[in-house]
Amino acid sequence: MKVESIRAIAGANVYSHQPVMVAWLDLGELKDKRSRDMDGFNNRLLEKFPGLHEHFCQRERAGAFVERLEAGAHFNHIVEHIIVEMLAQAGLERRDAKFCVADEKDLSRAVIETTIVETAQFLLPIAVEIVEAILEGKSYAFEEKIVEAKTIATAELGSRERAIIEAAEKRGIPWTRANESSLIQLGYGKNLRFVETGDDQICRAAEEPASDKDETEGRELREAGGAVVERLYPEGAPSRIPIVAITGTNGKTTVTRMTAHILLESGLNIGAATTDGILFNGESIFSGDTTGPVSAKRVLGDKAVDIAVLETARGGILRRGLGWDWADVGVVTNITEDHIGQDGIESVADLVNIKALVAERVRENGTLVLNADDAESANLTSRPAVRQIKKKIVYFALSEENPIIKKHSETDETVYFVRDNWIYEKRGAEILPIVETTAIPVTLNGTADFQIQNAMAAIAAARALGLSPEKIANALLAFQGEAHNAGRNNLYRVGAGYALVDYGHNTDGFAAVCRMARRWSGKTVTAIIGLPGDRDNRIIEEAARVAARGFDRVIVTEEVNRRGRAPGEMAKLLCDAIARENPGGSCEIVPDEIEAFSKALAEMRKNEVVVIFYRQLNLVLEILAENQAVPISSFDEIVVRAKIKT
Repeated sequence: MKVESIRAIAGANVYSHQPVMVAWLDLGELKDKRSRDMDGFNNRLLEKFPGLHEHFCQRERAGAFVERLEAGAHFNHIVEHIIVEMLAQAGLERRDAKFCVADEKDLSRAVIETTIVETAQFLLPIAVEIVEAILEGKSYAFEEKIVEAKTIATAELGSRERAIIEAAEKRGIPWTRANESSLIQLGYGKNLRFVETGDDQICRAAEEPASDKDETEGRELREAGGAVVERLYPEGAPSRIPIVAITGTNGKTTVTRMTAHILLESGLNIGAATTDGILFNGESIFSGDTTGPVSAKRVLGDKAVDIAVLETARGGILRRGLGWDWADVGVVTNITEDHIGQDGIESVADLVNIKALVAERVRENGTLVLNADDAESANLTSRPAVRQIKKKIVYFALSEENPIIKKHSETDETVYFVRDNWIYEKRGAEILPIVETTAIPVTLNGTADFQIQNAMAAIAAARALGLSPEKIANALLAFQGEAHNAGRNNLYRVGAGYALVDYGHNTDGFAAVCRMARRWSGKTVTAIIGLPGDRDNRIIEEAARVAARGFDRVIVTEEVNRRGRAPGEMAKLLCDAIARENPGGSCEIVPDEIEAFSKALAEMRKNEVVVIFYRQLNLVLEILAENQAVPISSFDEIVVRAKIKT
């Protein structure tokens, strides 16, 4: 058995709502073994570590681990508990501070709840060596390692830092280490404060942790830490700013941009993190995929920010957890098949377990916004971790006849729905019209139902933060696709036809555009599609079938990075599936998406719409500019707007 890799996750994550160390182990011959299979192992382990009798499992009760051990524990789980026990013996963690993952499908993974990651990393290979020694019936002296662990822990998180952090946590003030030295960040956004623990602010306290014989030294240290926090945040002073966290499979970027745009009506400074970069008051200040915890911390670490709107994607949640502790508003747009075959994701249930973290981390009395038209999003309220914290639940749906909408509104809770092309808010007996769907530019005259859903999600988030219907409506009417939501369902007039640019990259993304296209009278539609090579074959074929049913003509492209696929393999899979679904349809392979787009525009007929599900937006925009494309918000719009800029 050996350690393959280690990852530290500082925020709430898919394993626990506490910081964790995640390790992947090569179990070798022990992969399919349990402790009961190894003669005498359990007894020797408990003789070596009698404190294991006090261990919890899944926070059940003391002694639960021993019961699991006797039933036959997996060896990754045993390594976890040995580390926890050594931390407890060092006086660094409680014996019940353990998150059990023994029932996880990945038995090579060990997860430890701890804030002292360097110390846990130090103890990990020692725990592995102890297991091997016990298996072989050999002795292993680890007492000196416990002393060394104490030294590492003291250096990792010094007594001054610990005193301040404990005082902040007692007050509910968020904190993070701002650098690798002694700088601590307290609070968020405009209420941000920094404290340098190496200065003289608490120099009256002792440098080292209190010993058992000297409680007075420890009390002075704690009092000094509390005094620092009180000086920075007098009783009643705010330490947080409103946070809106948005996740889901499709629509989360649009909802993030739309929500941030609406919140500008508040007159406050809005920081937003999205798939395409960080925005400050609607202006891009950093480009790139900024949907992970590092980017969230960057927004929350800006003293100019009054409200944070954070797109929170699967990858960041899975690999690094959240970049914030609690959100005031959480939004889950939908959870559908995507990324199946990636990062150990095998089903929609796996995706739900990841994205549900946003719903679980909505603060007490905060607001959770869910899509009643999507079963997985709507059902998040059945999860114990979501129900554990009292919060307001708000649903939205395209119809007021949606059963969830009807039931929820009967309890005087807030819902949003569409009636006669208007979005309404219903709270108890009160019904408020918010905005006409056909007047919102990004809905393309109301034909894009997914954009109507996105608008309702953004409206619900803004209303939860107190904005008036009038301000919300004004903001949505001014929210233009190419200006405020680039690359998401943007329509252009090009010569005698049209081009639609969208980021759809999965089955539901294709299906949403197909639904919209069916509402376009007198238009033929050519779609340029492609999918990442690391998707499961079943998902690829289903996406192809949707495209075959929804588009008149399909051009298939391939990514430059084929992600493990042979050249031409992905394109052939797609075209073969399209031919099976629609034998008389047209499917052409043009590997390069820019070449495919140029070709489709050159062959465009009158009233034809070329839909490109892009991967290289800047190059797509260059082609549109070369073809003198003009952005429009409906097919009937008179072209008076400026031509597209590159």
